[in-house]
Amino acid sequence: MRGVNDTTIRWYAVEHDRVIITSDDDFVRMPTDSHSGVFYVPDQSLTPQELYHIIQRVVEAFPDREAMETVTFVTADWLDSLLPGRDRVHRSVLDRRGVAV
Repeated sequence: MRGVNDTTIRWYAVEHDRVIITSDDDFVRMPTDSHSGVFYVPDQSLTPQELYHIIQRVVEAFPDREAMETVTFVTADWLDSLLPGRDRVHRSVLDRRGVAV
């Protein structure tokens, strides 16, 4: 949401139990207990269709909503699991301490 400051976006997301989808790395640096979850999209060249499929795959990989209270890096790696012959899922996720899991 252009023109809206990060604090307002974070507050709205927490108030309405929403995950923030963003390319703004400021949300990656926020303490994980200050938001309801972030899907961070560092690659702005992803098409809307690719982004949709990646987010759909992430949601399928984390059926427990509590697992979403992290920063999830939404990258093209997630698309690997959608390709024929590939059964692995790439997870670029940080836990509450900022450690990759």
